[in-house]
Amino acid sequence: MAAALDQETGDEFDRYDQELRLLLSGRAVEISDASNSDIMADRASHLLALASEMSVNRLEWRQASEQTTFEDVLELTDPQDDIFGTINAVRAELGTEQFDLRVRGSAQTEWAVAFPYAGQAQAQARLETAIEPILPTTVQVVIDDNQVSGLFVVVPDGPDVVSRLRGIIERVDSPDAQPWYFDWALGSDPTGAVDYSTKGLVNVGGCEYDEDPDRQITSATQTLQDQLRTLYDTCR
Repeated sequence: MAAALDQETGDEFDRYDQELRLLLSGRAVEISDASNSDIMADRASHLLALASEMSVNRLEWRQASEQTTFEDVLELTDPQDDIFGTINAVRAELGTEQFDLRVRGSAQTEWAVAFPYAGQAQAQARLETAIEPILPTTVQVVIDDNQVSGLFVVVPDGPDVVSRLRGIIERVDSPDAQPWYFDWALGSDPTGAVDYSTKGLVNVGGCEYDEDPDRQITSATQTLQDQLRTLYDTCR
């Protein structure tokens, strides 16, 4: 159908976005792409294969503009499979392509996984072991090149909060890990609104920060952030 439309319009709509939306037994497959119809057809075939393999309500592919530095994005909505099973399915179908997989897991955790994703069995098993126990407190996980490159958790305040946050960092970190970002905020519900005055950040194993100098945080959060940075970043 896209090829027939291309033939009718000629080059009048070159470089315009094309959008395709397929409804399949309660699932939606959507593609937003500025490429030609042949590429769109190939993309649709991969997404249809994923839709038939996974229990997911919606798959959306968005091609990044040539004027941006962002990657293409594959977004999955309400997957019923476990997150690493979802990653495995996407890797089997699209594993050699360059894009960001974005998915919200059953625990309402947001995941962003950079592809191509090698996902070696041993490395992935270590990630599963590290992350699964902390999922109830986790807001977001970012994975890049077989390791966590960003983690955001919400934890209750208390006298042992430093040791609990250190336990999370050390659970996820590994001796050969590249520097990664650990964000935290204090609260009782990671699915609710975040109190950004209690949100801190540490660059584990690195010393790069891009912070808003006008952002206000509580004195207790500042103290906690200073403690963790002294322990884990390399800015000293």
